[in-house]
Amino acid sequence: MEFTFGIGSVAAITVICWLIGLIVKASPLNDKWIPCIVGILGGLVGLLGWRVMPDFPATEPVTALAVGIVSGLASTGVHQIYKQLKAPELIEGEPLTGTVTGHLDRAQLEAMDFNNLKRLAASLGVNPNNLKRDEVVAAVAALDISICLDETEGGSDNG
Repeated sequence: MEFTFGIGSVAAITVICWLIGLIVKASPLNDKWIPCIVGILGGLVGLLGWRVMPDFPATEPVTALAVGIVSGLASTGVHQIYKQLKAPELIEGEPLTGTVTGHLDRAQLEAMDFNNLKRLAASLGVNPNNLKRDEVVAAVAALDISICLDETEGGSDNG
C-alpha cells in the first residue's frame, strides 16, 4: 500500500502565497493585511488544487480550504525565517551602523528606585540635587539618548 501526501502541492501553495505577499508588501497597501490576503488566497488555491490535482492532500472542500489557508498563512512564517537569517538589521534594509537616538521610557523611569534614578540622572548629566522625583523623571525622559551602532566607533583599534 502506497501513501502519497501531496506535500509538493502544499509547498506550492506556500510559495505562491509568499510571492503574492511580497507583491502586496511592495504595494501601498498596509502590511497588516498581508496575512489576511495570503490566507484567503491560500484557501482559494487549496480549493482549486482539490479540484484539479489528483494527489492533493484533501478529499473534500472544507479540508482543501483549511489546507490552503494554513499553507497561505505559513508563507508569512517563511518570510520571517528568511528575514531572520539575513544579516542582522535594525530597520529593514538598513544594517546596524551609525547612531540611533531616542528617549528613555517614562514608565520605566517612574518605576525605578529614587536613588538609582538620581544616579542615572547624574550619569547622563542631569543634576538631581534639589529636584523632586517627578522633575528628575521629566528631565531624564526629555534627554536625547544616542547609541553608536558601528563596531569600529568606540571599539578596539584594529589598525
